[in-house]
Amino acid sequence: MYIKAKYLKNDIPAGKAYTFETDVPVKIGDKISIGKAQAIVEVVNVQEDEVAGYKEKIKKVQKVEEE
Repeated sequence: MYIKAKYLKNDIPAGKAYTFETDVPVKIGDKISIGKAQAIVEVVNVQEDEVAGYKEKIKKVQKVEEE
């Protein structure tokens, strides 16, 4: 599943939303980890044809933070 999330800067979502891939279920508002960075999920179930041009560059979500 592809999602869009904004990176956190001082615990506040900032900048544009980036696309990530995840194998675990997430919902809007979940905090996720991508490497050492954290982000907040903005959109779930992004269509695969929307990411076809850059699919091989998409980073994978490493874990979902428990609230």
